[in-house]
Amino acid sequence: MNHTFIIPAYKESPYLEECVKSLLSQTVKSKILITTSTPSEFLNTISVKYEIPLIVNPERRGIAQDWNFAFSLADTDYVTLAHQDDVYSKVYAEKCLKKTEKHPDNLIVFTGYGELYGTDKISNNILLIIKRILLLPYFFTDNIGNRVIKKSLLLFGSPISCPGVTYNKKSLKEFKFDENFTVNMDWNAWVELSRRKGSFVYEKSSLFLHRIHEEAETSKAFSDSRRKDEDLILFKKMWPDILARLLAKLYSLSYRSK
Repeated sequence: MNHTFIIPAYKESPYLEECVKSLLSQTVKSKILITTSTPSEFLNTISVKYEIPLIVNPERRGIAQDWNFAFSLADTDYVTLAHQDDVYSKVYAEKCLKKTEKHPDNLIVFTGYGELYGTDKISNNILLIIKRILLLPYFFTDNIGNRVIKKSLLLFGSPISCPGVTYNKKSLKEFKFDENFTVNMDWNAWVELSRRKGSFVYEKSSLFLHRIHEEAETSKAFSDSRRKDEDLILFKKMWPDILARLLAKLYSLSYRSK
């Protein structure tokens, strides 16, 4: 096995077990780990039931540090930080690993996805359509290595959904998520990686369902303005101040689409 799924678990998600089952059902078997900075009997029970190692992060400095801790534990070339609330297609690992074989210079492989509201599976809404538009440079290819084009993917927002990203640890030397971010760690990471040599590979198939619910950290971020603040920081990295503020305001309109 040359791929690891790591679930950075937080508190006691009622959806964690469904996520675990989807990873255990993969057509290509991968290592699976659960990490947490909020240990509990609930997580111990899941770990024992499914015979998945549970590793406790001794520090608790936020999501970015939790992700960095999880990422550091993978001893395979490829690793996916699986979102505890999400559900993965049984061919997720198989299709991503095929892309890594096809494009060995990859930095990341990312996939298409849908959204999950309760039991409702959503394949099209305003947010998903906008993200697909941002990915139009992939219309004729599945592999982009040019630094300018990689950056262009991110100029108007982040079309790359972090739960669907498989990282190439061989290429990502000294990679870490910036702990100054609490919501947009992923978008900031893509901006930083766009400057490196290596490609962003896109598997266009919808290979996971991203669950939307009120207790999710991203949902909480909408209500306390963290998302808007961090969006503005990132737009300012790529645009003059006036344009950055305008784009941040427009981007916020897509937050709660269904």
